[in-house]
Amino acid sequence: MVQRPEINVRQGFLFSILNVLDACDIIYKRISNDNSIILNQKISLETSLAEKETLLKEVHHRVKNNFQIITGLLEKQASKTSDPKAKSLFREGQDRIISMALVHQNIYQSSNLNSIGLKNYIELLSLQIRQSFNHKTGIDIETEIDPIEVNIDKAIPIGLILNECITNCFKHAFPNQINGKIQIILIQTPSGFQLEINDNGIGLNSIDQSPPKTNIGIDLLKGLSRQLDARFEFGNLPQQGSFFRFFIKN
Repeated sequence: MVQRPEINVRQGFLFSILNVLDACDIIYKRISNDNSIILNQKISLETSLAEKETLLKEVHHRVKNNFQIITGLLEKQASKTSDPKAKSLFREGQDRIISMALVHQNIYQSSNLNSIGLKNYIELLSLQIRQSFNHKTGIDIETEIDPIEVNIDKAIPIGLILNECITNCFKHAFPNQINGKIQIILIQTPSGFQLEINDNGIGLNSIDQSPPKTNIGIDLLKGLSRQLDARFEFGNLPQQGSFFRFFIKN
């Protein structure tokens, strides 16, 4: 019996479809296997990253705790002396260490381990310094801060700058005043940001007439400015008081 041509065509067509389906099944299995491998690698990477973030947070936490131990030792040492100047130096050392400890505290408490929000940091630091001078109850601190974030390499010198300037205002700007105001301004600029600390106290003397202690403070601020690659200006305000101004690049 002779087969019809159309039957041969149909059989050939069916065989072609079956071959295509077999090829699609093989491709599907390979893609599924590849996707499974990629998914497992992704899970492994995410787990590894989470572990590293946890370890890094723990490092920042321990650094902060170590700073607290150092400040406690300084406080204990200060309690053993009756010399007011020595006590003042110990307190200055404590405040500088606290300014660095707060950087690490902000980082390990944050979800972002690469940067620190300056608004929260400045408010915490200014409150801490304010508590160190709790006998000067009439001096207020006002802040005007844009939401700016920086990495730890910038945050620590910025914290030391703030500590030095705010402490200087409390110690020297209001010798005979019961009331006073310290203002902290942080604003975004096209090339970075500007940090300014003002007060309405007695103002600054000229550098030549300033005591050596003040010169040391200015030298420290200049050194920290160079570390930040920032321009540093300071002087007296037109009406009353003084200013410390820093132009910091991104």
